[in-house]
Amino acid sequence: MTWLGIARDTTSVDPRPGVSEFQANTRMRVSGELQSRWGYLSSAIAQQAGPILGIASANGATGNFLTFNLGGAAPGEVDGFSPVPAQPVGPKRRKPVVVVGNPTAPVINSITPSPTSPPATYIIGVVTFTASVTYDGLSGPLIYAWTQPDNAGLKPLISVDNANPASFNFNAVCIAGSYGYSLTVTASGNPALNATLPTSYTVF
Repeated sequence: MTWLGIARDTTSVDPRPGVSEFQANTRMRVSGELQSRWGYLSSAIAQQAGPILGIASANGATGNFLTFNLGGAAPGEVDGFSPVPAQPVGPKRRKPVVVVGNPTAPVINSITPSPTSPPATYIIGVVTFTASVTYDGLSGPLIYAWTQPDNAGLKPLISVDNANPASFNFNAVCIAGSYGYSLTVTASGNPALNATLPTSYTVF
């Protein structure tokens, strides 16, 4: 394999600043990653006084070696040689973390409002609802979907929804009564694993 080096004094191949304008015989796989460019490999050749215009592999009595040309040698000659470098050692691969078990659906144990009901006092303002959920965590984070509390069409203003805890403001348009609502929790990695708990909150 012969690496023909970088062709100098050629037309720019990329107008973006910071990108080499004199590239030849290379293929860019991922912009900005030298290790992904063909032909850019490590070698045992020490830094030279000028650019290396060509590298070729050769074989001799003592084994394989590399020859290189700096442009100063006569035709058919080389400026230097170096032993073939050892195979580079890449980064150590880490074993994947495997969780053993069968994913199960979440279970809503309870929902605790604050202030509690009863004895909530009308008008009570912002109410926070905190869910206690049992979940194995094997199917990604949980998604919390609360239905807005409703009392014959009267609904509190939404303060914090689709979270745990959620909060609703009963202070604006609500009257005393029972407000039905529900919570559905769904595993984000497997929507088939979900649970729903309907319940109510009473305002006195």
